[in-house]
Amino acid sequence: MPQNKLIYFGLLIIVATAAIYVGGKLISQIEWFLPYAAGVGLLVVAAGIVQEAKKKQTPKPETPPSEPSQSSEAG
Repeated sequence: MPQNKLIYFGLLIIVATAAIYVGGKLISQIEWFLPYAAGVGLLVVAAGIVQEAKKKQTPKPETPPSEPSQSSEAG
């Protein structure tokens, strides 16, 4: 990590610019796929909501209270 704040700020600008450039190039290549990816994401969220709704509808099985263990009275 550079001690000089100007060097740090300059490196930050260079890295941010490179990331924006690469992102712009990448988005131009996969632009056609983005609506499909959003659709898949919506379907996954809907499936999760349905799954949670089904979980809440099924009653939990009642378990009988467990008896205290008698392992200490083995003597």
